[in-house]
Amino acid sequence: MVYSFPKLVKGILADLPKNDYPALNARLFFECWLGYAMDKSLVSMRDLVKRLNGTGINVDISTFSKALFLLVLSRLWFPSYTSTHPVPGEAQGQWLDNQKTAEFLQDLRPNINKPTIVEIPEGLGQLILPDGSIIPATHALVVPTPLGGYKTAYSVPTP
Repeated sequence: MVYSFPKLVKGILADLPKNDYPALNARLFFECWLGYAMDKSLVSMRDLVKRLNGTGINVDISTFSKALFLLVLSRLWFPSYTSTHPVPGEAQGQWLDNQKTAEFLQDLRPNINKPTIVEIPEGLGQLILPDGSIIPATHALVVPTPLGGYKTAYSVPTP
């Protein structure tokens, strides 16, 4: 049996959850990527983000990066990594000031040489809980790279 493209897409969308990730759920993530792939007027992810923000869907490129990992890559390639990384249905960390976060992480770096949970200054991060409520973050997981800098750093619930 041959399906039309619209029926195929509707079938896929019908099976995707609408509330598995607070910032960008699986259904919206797929719809965005499909729109990006199909719309010739979008030449970059920045174009897609501008269009989404213009329609009231407040996302940024880092949201797409996290969603790509959480919704796709973590399930395919890194299933064991999800024990230390936020997963759908758990609190999602968010930095509130990129400049202050960069300064905090830079000052922290000489003392961190393995994945570590650290206390963060008040007002630097927040957690979006699965029910959509937001609370201040007091800790973050930082994962350094061997050459300096960080592979990732994100707010986590109090250990």
